[in-house]
Amino acid sequence: MKKFILSLIMALMFFSGLAFSQTYERETSELYAGVGVSLVFFTQEDVWNIYPVLDVNNTSFTYEINPFLGYRIDKTVSLEFSPAFIINKSNSKDGFYFTLNNIKNWYVPQNVSLVIIPINLKAKFFPLAKNAAGSSFKSGFYTGLGAGITFIGESYDSYVYENKNSLSYIGYYNSKKNIWQPNAQIFVGLDLQSKLGLGFELGYRFIPGKLDNDEPLVSAFAPNMNYVYLNIKGGLGF
Repeated sequence: MKKFILSLIMALMFFSGLAFSQTYERETSELYAGVGVSLVFFTQEDVWNIYPVLDVNNTSFTYEINPFLGYRIDKTVSLEFSPAFIINKSNSKDGFYFTLNNIKNWYVPQNVSLVIIPINLKAKFFPLAKNAAGSSFKSGFYTGLGAGITFIGESYDSYVYENKNSLSYIGYYNSKKNIWQPNAQIFVGLDLQSKLGLGFELGYRFIPGKLDNDEPLVSAFAPNMNYVYLNIKGGLGF
């Protein structure tokens, strides 16, 4: 998977060079599609502790794959269908306290798996495009918002102890949970593409927590699973 991500980033950089070599002339409307790769920074402390952007112990990082299909209505507005996929698997994580059946114990997750799939519609606004030259950076600057639904699937195999400092092993607990939650996002970005090119986007996604505390999983007790993403993307116009 790491080789795939690196290859994709190299391909996006190659496409960006092609985009800069073109004369940028956008029609009044345009259908476009592409894919992006994002680093993901969870902002809630409990979620960050389990899923940091860079996990040194497991030599992995948290990232998002983001295909998109959009329609540029005119120079100033476009609409996008934009699903995203976060898949994180690792061997072990730091422990946490959790109360199950009115008993508070220390859980140390193993075989950790997380899947997050936001499915959004996005509106992008290009406030400087109307009066900017077609080849300028100003015409590609945008801001916007999006909303949709999110699938969250999480599972751990946890070693259970009496407390954080105890060597008294109580047992082994398998936990799994699949939920659906709403989400919203805000973002700013830069599209350098006409028919083929590169783009960047910085955004924040809001995902409220379920807070049912029925399983020793971060998705069951964290107040939210919000995150910042930094996206590099390549697109093709039609």
